[in-house]
Amino acid sequence: MQGAGQRESEMWTHYLQGLLGEDYAVLNLALRGNDPFEFGGLVAERLAWEGVPVILVTTALDGNLDSGSAGEWEGRIYQYFFWDAWGKGLLPPDERRDEWLNSESTYKNRHAPLRREMRYRGLVDSLTYAGDLWNTFSYRYLTTVFSGLNYPDYWEPYRSRPDLDPGDIYMFDDRTGVDQNPRQLGIVRESINSIASKPLLKGESYESVAAPYRKCLPSNLHNRTLFLFRFECIYYRELLTPTEQEQYIAIYHRLPEAVEGGGLHVKLVGEEYTKRDYYDRGHFSEKGGRKLAIDVTPSIQKMAAELYGIGERNSKGGKP
Repeated sequence: MQGAGQRESEMWTHYLQGLLGEDYAVLNLALRGNDPFEFGGLVAERLAWEGVPVILVTTALDGNLDSGSAGEWEGRIYQYFFWDAWGKGLLPPDERRDEWLNSESTYKNRHAPLRREMRYRGLVDSLTYAGDLWNTFSYRYLTTVFSGLNYPDYWEPYRSRPDLDPGDIYMFDDRTGVDQNPRQLGIVRESINSIASKPLLKGESYESVAAPYRKCLPSNLHNRTLFLFRFECIYYRELLTPTEQEQYIAIYHRLPEAVEGGGLHVKLVGEEYTKRDYYDRGHFSEKGGRKLAIDVTPSIQKMAAELYGIGERNSKGGKP
């Protein structure tokens, strides 16, 4: 959802904004590898709680159909953002999450040491705002944390670093080497071998498929969230065995019905995209990003009409 591989000027969400028009304000708050409700999901929840007509567009991870339950309420990679919001009292009330926050078992499992540390950090930062101080300093003046990705100039302020994504300047074949195939195919096969795939292939127990995606979904986003389930790049799917290809397609065709049966909004994308519509196995190229924007626009407009009565123009002046 972030637009990895796309140049900043060609980001798919810019194109989506143009398709939706001035009645909408598109915010791209995705981060690489985050869980469906990490970071941007918390922002969407807060906006909805404040009365903003919001629609959250999110996705599962790397084709793994079990990834709806990859993390707990605080997320899997960017937990600091959750605990920062909690410490500052910015999390809206949610009965299930509040029960999780106040349960002793939450702080006694295998994640307990890190979770306790992040919780204390959130409490301290609610008084000191040290995180804001050092983020501002690193962005404007000097980076104080070493990063091998930016070596040897890791110390340069973040604002001086350009977006280096090449976009569609290079063709898919120039970006993809056969040496990557075994690892990428392993990820594609996760969809076939996941726990969720078994009931999907049998056409039964759909509730067990939908449950992980509702597990950590805040109550006020339940009917305001659009899940995108993305076919992996056709280049890798065609490397699967014929049987695996049939299973993969069957799983993805049954997935929307399964998750929608749990009361969620779902859109399936990418089935007819070519390999040049992908930057790599799972990220869309700029061309593919434009296709994605076109595909999701009707779903967003339908949800906006049902939730907020927004048609050609919102009479109340709000922007979803």
